[in-house]
Amino acid sequence: MNAPIPELAEAGLVLQAVLPIGDLNQDSLNALRSINIEPSDWSVLVLTGQGGRILWDKHVRHNRHRSDPFDETSISLVDSWFRTNHPTERWSVVYPSNAPLPLGQLAQQVGWGDPSPLGLTINPEYGLWMSHRVAFVTSLDLPASTQPRTQSPCATCADRPCEAACPVAAVSFDDGFDVRSCAEHRVTAASPCAYQCLARNSCPVGAEHRYGDDQMHHHYASGLASIREWIASD
Repeated sequence: MNAPIPELAEAGLVLQAVLPIGDLNQDSLNALRSINIEPSDWSVLVLTGQGGRILWDKHVRHNRHRSDPFDETSISLVDSWFRTNHPTERWSVVYPSNAPLPLGQLAQQVGWGDPSPLGLTINPEYGLWMSHRVAFVTSLDLPASTQPRTQSPCATCADRPCEAACPVAAVSFDDGFDVRSCAEHRVTAASPCAYQCLARNSCPVGAEHRYGDDQMHHHYASGLASIREWIASD
């Protein structure tokens, strides 16, 4: 993967892409304006993401006391890079924020991956073990990314182990991901899916980048309370 900012890649933000503002579609432009960022005031949109365990192992696990350790740590890394290397340059965070940035569309546009039957983006290198972390606009002159499009690994997957591994058949290549069935099973007593996803674990793509137990527990625990509230409200 091309990393225009090597220091951030070394820290764990291994997925990076630079998009000229003029290449953004209307959904992305509207998302910027929704948080009072005028696109014409900036040169590029920079996307960063984690892949595998590096960001957790090097930084986040030491910052678990923070209210949102992944977001806060990632933003802090970008801020530190600007302060050290380009202290006079302007930049502004677009994600995480209230901006409805179409992350899935952007992931496909920059070659990070395609939608999978689990509802997650699948990356050719990191498989399902990737996440968007920080997107920001800046006037810094960064070269636009050129990432060749590749075929989704799911398109040539004959065995479909993710379908077989899901205990409630929530994963389907043909019908998509059944969010409700998955959520209801995760909150049942002694559910094996409370703090992991058996279907996700079964995917062979990028298996060597699978999160460790502590990181896995953190990611899934952070959303479990919201799922319980959603199920209870219905």
